[in-house]
Amino acid sequence: MDNQDGNGLAIKDLVVYHWRTKEEGKEEYARFTKTFKLSLKQMRYILEPGGVERKLGPHPGPAPAQAAARREWREDKARYESKLGKIDDHFTAALSALESSFAPGSTPTHIIEKAIENPPEGMDENDWTYQRKFEAAWEALKTEYQPSTVVDLSLLKDQIRALSDQIPGGFDQFKSEFLRLHTEIMATRVPDAITPRELNNIVREGIKNPMVCTHVAYRIYSDDANAPWEATFE
Repeated sequence: MDNQDGNGLAIKDLVVYHWRTKEEGKEEYARFTKTFKLSLKQMRYILEPGGVERKLGPHPGPAPAQAAARREWREDKARYESKLGKIDDHFTAALSALESSFAPGSTPTHIIEKAIENPPEGMDENDWTYQRKFEAAWEALKTEYQPSTVVDLSLLKDQIRALSDQIPGGFDQFKSEFLRLHTEIMATRVPDAITPRELNNIVREGIKNPMVCTHVAYRIYSDDANAPWEATFE
């Protein structure tokens, strides 16, 4: 495989995950989806709601009965089919990138292989397009690894509560890890997964660096002990 395809997607630059356990996959799932979408560049529309439909535009419909209107219809049909072919190329590239995002022989790789090798029962082979293969593989990974249970939530909350700016990377890494874990907690869709007050306390208590305490935290929290966590990061 070339390191870069015709769509500007650099395979060699992809982050490669191993996910030796399901727990490891759940911990890194949000980070993976974010970095993968960024790697798609101009093709990221394929993961946006309604993105493919917007890119493709309206179907030209059946040929009109009037001969005078057929020329314009044929042109519309040709443009539509050209877009369709380009979109299929994008999904082909995206599927290759998805497969390359995981170490050979890893569990996620097997999940992807199973998803793309098993079309829905009764589906014609010609209808098992790269778009449908990619979407099946993406959904299979999401089903397996996206945090979604109370048990997952408990583990994520333990991780976010343990954060402070004393980790390698300091305050910037603290902020990055907090935002990642917050995203994963919200993705569990557990009602009232974590309250704003809890989040505010985690950020306030996580600031240990004397310089940040003096120049940022003191000014914010002296006015409001429960200042929103977003204000601190801003």
